[in-house]
Amino acid sequence: MYNLIPFENSIARRLLAQATLNPTNIALKTDHTQYSYEALFNIAKNIAVFIQDSMDVQSIIMAGRNIAAYAGLLGSLLAGKTYVFLNCKDNESRIKQNFLQVSSSLVITDIAHFELAKSFLERKENYAVICVLVEKGGKLRFFSKNNSNQMKEHCLSVSEYQAPNVASNIAYLMFTSGSTGLPKKVPITHANLYAFLDNMIARIKPTNSDVFSHINELTFDFSVYDIFVCWIVGACLCVLPDNYILGIPRYIEENKITYWACVPSLVNLLNQLKKIPINAFNSIRYTVFCGEALTTDIAKKWQQAAPNSVIDNLYGPTEATVAISGYIWKQYENTIIPIGHVFNDQGFYLLNDAGQIVEEGEPGEICLYGTQVMSGYWRDEVITAEQFITVFGKRVYKTGDLAVWNEKEGLIYKGRKDDQLKIRGYRVEKLEIENRIKLITETPFVAIVPIQDTVTGHTLSLSCFIAGTIKNKNELLLLCRQTLPDYMLPANIIKLDQLPYNKNGKVDYQQLNILAKNPDHQLQRMGESCYE
Repeated sequence: MYNLIPFENSIARRLLAQATLNPTNIALKTDHTQYSYEALFNIAKNIAVFIQDSMDVQSIIMAGRNIAAYAGLLGSLLAGKTYVFLNCKDNESRIKQNFLQVSSSLVITDIAHFELAKSFLERKENYAVICVLVEKGGKLRFFSKNNSNQMKEHCLSVSEYQAPNVASNIAYLMFTSGSTGLPKKVPITHANLYAFLDNMIARIKPTNSDVFSHINELTFDFSVYDIFVCWIVGACLCVLPDNYILGIPRYIEENKITYWACVPSLVNLLNQLKKIPINAFNSIRYTVFCGEALTTDIAKKWQQAAPNSVIDNLYGPTEATVAISGYIWKQYENTIIPIGHVFNDQGFYLLNDAGQIVEEGEPGEICLYGTQVMSGYWRDEVITAEQFITVFGKRVYKTGDLAVWNEKEGLIYKGRKDDQLKIRGYRVEKLEIENRIKLITETPFVAIVPIQDTVTGHTLSLSCFIAGTIKNKNELLLLCRQTLPDYMLPANIIKLDQLPYNKNGKVDYQQLNILAKNPDHQLQRMGESCYE
């Protein structure tokens, strides 16, 4: 799947051009430090010089949202590499699982994750780790197995950097949930990313004087919007400090944020915390929501707080490069705000279960095609064959999302076709959570039931039903907390003598759903055979 393209055709070339045009502009604010485009790109160029000759096509980035992550991303692209972020907030076993799937010997990290990164590489014959020292303003250190196994300072002159002639055609690799328990790997090419950025710049019209919020995790593809739309025009990216939700009003005010982006559920949370007072966010002139269904109530609340802002509801799976359609809200009164019209140079079909195009107003699965849509999952021909079909001679991606369409509003989201859930913007398959809890609890009898908002379809929490274990509820919850990322954690665990089954021998989720909502409900088939 990896091919080489001229470096001139990579996104790095456009980013370099902005750094040259705006050397003194602030490119990044993070960890109470600000970096001009010149300073940020000097660090990135040092990284690029060190990794440019590596045989590895991918560079793995294990870092918090600090200078190591952002300079590492840029350094990878400047070296013609594909960058891959790993979620360092995840548990160690999951980080290692994803690390081994990438199979690269090249890692960029910060001091907090240096030893962990090194431990993952110990069995490799040759490897290199770059550590970007955050507290020293981005000074580099490196460790190489071929360098006496000692950690040494690495200093290079920026003048040594020369752009490579060629680059990997894949800009980044992003993990998404998979039903087997192993995440799917989405490769987004420079051509995909260019198409997305061109569409977004034309749509939202940012300038080099704007300040972009950056709240999204780096392993969440919404962060691609934050970073690249900002830097492609020479604007400032302002990183929200970790665990600073209560400080968001201050963050917006002090940094004079002009472009805001988040999942809708964050606004719900801020509203509950009474952190979105009327007219508080006057500096914001454009708001992008993505990742979840947007309700009119949320849009109205945000408009009251940010009266000068356009509100744009974007839609798109990771496989279509962040977002591929959008709807600008203007007092639309139905509960769920549309996801709008697909961008002009992209396309879609709404198909029923028979693969036929539905009539206007009828629900169908959103199937996408165009220059933003990936060509297939990385090293997974089976899932690629399942998710891509040919319609009227076009290769289209089946999203699993349902929608209806009309000429005025475009697409109106109607939920998921399968059991894939969206929890706080993360796309997770129910089966993956079940499989992982089965491993944790050492029992095959696990069933997950999502508790969903009846209006939006958002997953509010998860109930986990477990049978066949002697461990008590507290032990099971502790095991889950030690192993699962927080968005996969069940809100409660209900122990049963036996899971209920329907006449087909399948777990009866309808009964479990009733029990999750009403714990006093008596299951009809409790203790009986799995067949009626």
